[in-house]
Amino acid sequence: MRDQISRSAVLLAALCAACASVDVDPSVDQERARDLIRDATGQTEVFDPRATPLSREELEAALVDGLALDEALRLALLNSRRLHAGFLGLGVARADFVQAGLLRNPSLGVGFLIPSGGGRPKLSADLVQSLVDLWELPAREKVALGALEQSIFELSRFAGELVVDTKDAYFESIAARELLGVARENVELARASFEAVQGRVYGGVATTIEENLAQSQALSAELSLRSAERDDLGARRRLAALLSFDGELIDVALTDALPEPDPRELDREALVALSCSARLDLRAAGAAFDAAEAQLALEIRRTKPAIDAGLSLERPERGAAIDLLAGPGATIELPLFDRNEAQVRRAEFRRDQLAKEYEALVGEVGRDVRASVERAMCAARIVGFVTDELLPQAERGAALARTAFELGSTTTTTLLESQRAALQARRTRIEALLEVARARVDVERSAGALLPAVPARD
Repeated sequence: MRDQISRSAVLLAALCAACASVDVDPSVDQERARDLIRDATGQTEVFDPRATPLSREELEAALVDGLALDEALRLALLNSRRLHAGFLGLGVARADFVQAGLLRNPSLGVGFLIPSGGGRPKLSADLVQSLVDLWELPAREKVALGALEQSIFELSRFAGELVVDTKDAYFESIAARELLGVARENVELARASFEAVQGRVYGGVATTIEENLAQSQALSAELSLRSAERDDLGARRRLAALLSFDGELIDVALTDALPEPDPRELDREALVALSCSARLDLRAAGAAFDAAEAQLALEIRRTKPAIDAGLSLERPERGAAIDLLAGPGATIELPLFDRNEAQVRRAEFRRDQLAKEYEALVGEVGRDVRASVERAMCAARIVGFVTDELLPQAERGAALARTAFELGSTTTTTLLESQRAALQARRTRIEALLEVARARVDVERSAGALLPAVPARD
């Protein structure tokens, strides 16, 4: 009997030692997230937690010859610190999933009782294991799996947002630099006009009022230039922040231009249908709902009384008829006060809450897609009008006014107004092109898909 108990104890100890080692490796989850990010962004290079991060020297070397849009997107996905943190978060979710599949540790109780009249102490030992894990493990694993799935989709969605934000910041930086160029040209033009008016005043051809007006135009141009410099600096710093680049991008040339509008119209309803499968936040919300359903099933199982089973050993006092007592034992919870009903109801409410939130998100996605498509098409029409009508007319008017002013057949006010109108038309076209680019980025954001994959009507 004693030999059998000894062998059982050794076997149990060996079993516990074997189960103590677990594998918490998130590489499979991280690779899955990288695949989702590639599909959503069209970029082949995505941060790999197992690879060496980009050094500052590598970043600076990539910017020596200027920064193209594709290179900016690549650097964002490779160097974003928040994206790095998200990949590490998958390790947390994987550890929670592994933990959910483990049995709770058995408990060992030891008693050492000394007889009041002296003699050999009485020893007792109880090894107890909870049996509730046997029916809770599948539900616990489903809950943790849902949370893990949600983490993967949320990380992939963040990467997609990072890409569209980088596109937006890149286009904003291009437009800010072009507007800065127009503002500098405006300053030079205003100064030249002011000097010309001063010469006409000295010659008795122009009045002091015209001189003051020209000076005011020159000062306004100076103010606009300073505002344009501020906007250019802010746009470059926003782009640097998205790339997690600690240096300045002020002197880095952006080699791509603002895109011209696509003459084709986007198929709005087809795009809404595409977004339902492409939006990763919808898939994350679906995973959260699945986890909530699994949590409800777990709480329902916990309404059953907890049962602990184990093995009891006891060595009687000296002089007893037997040397050792051994046998199975069990304890059962008495659900007199807490039957887990509150947690069951809580899980039901949580499941129903997430179902409604999912429905709301589906409706919001559809509205966002329709609004972004309308914005993109409206912006394209504005660019067409400015390019074909407004800008040519303003430039013709400025050229005629300049010729007439040189011949002395028009006033300074007319010249300044025509020049201002031409520069304003150029600014309007740059701003309209930026609006087109940002609207197309917004379509990608709301649809969760790349614009080349978006259906369009010829």
